[in-house]
Amino acid sequence: MRSVIGTTALKIVAALVGFGAIMALAFLTHGPADILQTGAPPAAPTAQPTRAEVLVERYDCWRLGESPPADMAGQIPGHAIVTLPAADKTVYRATLVGPALEQVAHDYPDLGWRPAIDRGLIVHGFCR
Repeated sequence: MRSVIGTTALKIVAALVGFGAIMALAFLTHGPADILQTGAPPAAPTAQPTRAEVLVERYDCWRLGESPPADMAGQIPGHAIVTLPAADKTVYRATLVGPALEQVAHDYPDLGWRPAIDRGLIVHGFCR
């Protein structure tokens, strides 16, 4: 009788250890949310907006290729959103409007703007 109980207990312990090992591997491979979720597979993560996109929205700016707002037609923008190459940092600055316009003239020669100077900026948009 003792050997039957011992053998049965050993089988139960082995099954629990095996199940635990499988669950641990699944959690490490897929994460707990995927394992515990039922139904549809997990949705793909949504991309976070870039700093440039956040600044364009925050300051109600227009992107290159978009028409400026009606009240800004024919006006020099008050601010620019640019990425500075040396710092790899995207900023919103009034002091960069001139260099940003020169960069756009350089990057898009078909516009016919002058002066066209490569300032090394990445221009994302202009603002009031």
